[in-house]
Amino acid sequence: MGKDRQSGSTTRFCSNQISKSNIQKGSSGFPFSFLFPTLMALSQSLKTMNELHYRITQRVSECIAIANQQLGCDMPVPAIRFDIRGKTAGMALLQRWVLRFNPVLLEENSDAFFREVVPHEVAHLIVFARFGKVKPHGKEWQAVMLRVFGIQPQTTHSFDVSSVEGKTFTYQCACDHMQLSVRRHNKVQRQQAQYICRRCKHPLTFTQTMQ
Repeated sequence: MGKDRQSGSTTRFCSNQISKSNIQKGSSGFPFSFLFPTLMALSQSLKTMNELHYRITQRVSECIAIANQQLGCDMPVPAIRFDIRGKTAGMALLQRWVLRFNPVLLEENSDAFFREVVPHEVAHLIVFARFGKVKPHGKEWQAVMLRVFGIQPQTTHSFDVSSVEGKTFTYQCACDHMQLSVRRHNKVQRQQAQYICRRCKHPLTFTQTMQ
């Protein structure tokens, strides 16, 4: 329901504007029932993500509790966000006491996140709380991973990132092919920029899209 500003009367949106004959029915006889499988899949996906977020939140709390017990500290549980994009699995915002995780990589690698990524990021917070600003993956961080969590320290992950890699666009010059980012490609398409090959000095021309 919405209010007509000019007349002050109540406006009924779509009232009598769609006849029964114009409503698409699925095999079950209900309007728009053809959307049911898509909606059910979306609902299941959201349920799965909520469960994963809960598991990660619990794992963070568990890691903080382990560290507090072993180190005699009283560190609070950090705020947790699932908003990283791209190839990064996790990130610790030290001074803000926040952990960020990649929801796509989490869904694809949930066990590894629970087992390795969460302790990895929590260890960064612990090191900052105890030692201040030091080398990110230095001896202090490695010691926390080994002695507090009993995990062999790994500075990078080995997840398949094909699903989160940024789309690139293939361009051609007189001597080779090369990839341009979405930002640069859009500039070319809007005629805001033209890129020149450094070797042959010919302008780059768009050929195809690659994932």
